[in-house]
Amino acid sequence: MFSKNKAKTKQPAAPLPPSILGKDLEITGDLNADGDIHLDGKIEGDISTKSLTVGEHAVVNGGVTCESVIVAGAVNGDINAKTVVLNKTATVIGDIHHEILSIDAGATVDGLCRHVSRKGQHGEAPLMRPSLVVGVSKDE
Repeated sequence: MFSKNKAKTKQPAAPLPPSILGKDLEITGDLNADGDIHLDGKIEGDISTKSLTVGEHAVVNGGVTCESVIVAGAVNGDINAKTVVLNKTATVIGDIHHEILSIDAGATVDGLCRHVSRKGQHGEAPLMRPSLVVGVSKDE
């Protein structure tokens, strides 16, 4: 009934705060992290992380691969993420591959937005289709 050999239960680890890269910071090279990153500076290289926030004055010259990304600044490269949010001050020059996409009025995108279905299992390639197709005909 009263035992000293109680199994200790592990408490879930508290989530770590995001790594903040200040506006005075410039990095040349790829950036890889397992956690969350808040960028206010400039990166010349690709970024791979769990979650990325690109601040209003931040610039990324390279590709972005993560679970979720919020862009308020500039990304000059492709974005591959499950969730992509482009704030009104965002500028993206490159393709966006997403499962969920939100674009505020005023954001600028120069590239293709492609919806990626991640339902493929066991090594199947994810299904891809354009998010928006607009056709213009000269005959009309």
